[in-house]
Amino acid sequence: LKDGWGNPLKFMADTSFGSTVPAQAYLIWSAAKDGNSAGGTVGFETGPNGGATTAFNNDIIYGNGSFLQYPEGVQSQ
Repeated sequence: LKDGWGNPLKFMADTSFGSTVPAQAYLIWSAAKDGNSAGGTVGFETGPNGGATTAFNNDIIYGNGSFLQYPEGVQSQ
């Protein structure tokens, strides 16, 4: 329910919870170290770059079986 920094994980699917139709797409989203992913229309940081990142404050995004934005290499504080 929480990421490594103690922030709540966010979850989105292409169907609403309780629906009888199974979801075909999903996202699990961590606001990362700063806990700041507010902004945008769905409550996530606006314009994540995607791919590898070396900044602890960049969100970590996993969806449909693969990482869309993820930490890699030496991290900058």
